[in-house]
Amino acid sequence: MRQTWLEIYYLNHSLRLLEETRRLQRKQLEAAEGRYRAAADMQQALIRARQALARVNEREPMLKAQIARARAQLGRWIGDAAALALPVALPALPVPAPDFDAVRPPELLAAEAMHNAARLEVDMARQEYKPGWMLDLQYGFRRPMPDGTERPDMVTAMVTFDLPIFRSKRQDRRLAEKQALESGARLETEDKRRELVAMHQSMRAEYEALAARARIFEEQLLPAIRREAQVTVAGFARDQVEYREAQMKALEAEQEYTRVRVDLAKTQAELLYLTGE
Repeated sequence: MRQTWLEIYYLNHSLRLLEETRRLQRKQLEAAEGRYRAAADMQQALIRARQALARVNEREPMLKAQIARARAQLGRWIGDAAALALPVALPALPVPAPDFDAVRPPELLAAEAMHNAARLEVDMARQEYKPGWMLDLQYGFRRPMPDGTERPDMVTAMVTFDLPIFRSKRQDRRLAEKQALESGARLETEDKRRELVAMHQSMRAEYEALAARARIFEEQLLPAIRREAQVTVAGFARDQVEYREAQMKALEAEQEYTRVRVDLAKTQAELLYLTGE
């Protein structure tokens, strides 16, 4: 459910950036048309501007369809609440533990429970080799005899022994079957543990790489792109075309940065699930 919610967040953010890109592309087209009418530019520039706006318009229906599909999937878990507006900021998830704790993962706990059940059945099968015994104690109240003579009450005790003398072959087969099931459950538990450890190591490496990319965006790339746009606004651009191109470049960087942050949150959510959070 977390993965679907995060993807909806990314798609909604992409749709907002698409609207801003469309606004800039329309201004680019208007500028290209003005330069073409004034014979200041060739027709190819006008065609390229129209194609760029058409590309932006073409992406919108697919984005809206992806949002509707993702909200329908989210509705399986939370019902009508899936149609509510999402917050502007990403949720703050707990920082995942750096090491894998093999005690807490739900899948491993389920496998260990099955192994313990199989081990208990082996112990029960072994108990059939031991002789069993049962003590039956009864107390009886006796009525007087027909002539009125009183009769003492009666106490009876019976001890029964169950000796497994002629059942060895059947017991051997039953024990062997339970031992095979226990061995299979033990191997499956160990295989699940190794699988989860490998999955945690892989996700941890991806998490650290995405965190490093996010820091580069925050500390280096986005500030440089913003400075470029500021320099363009200050008057170093030949015309408004360069300014709008700098704006679109900033939008593209923000879109990529959002993708990195959402992928980081997805990986973080998977790590939290693996560690039992």
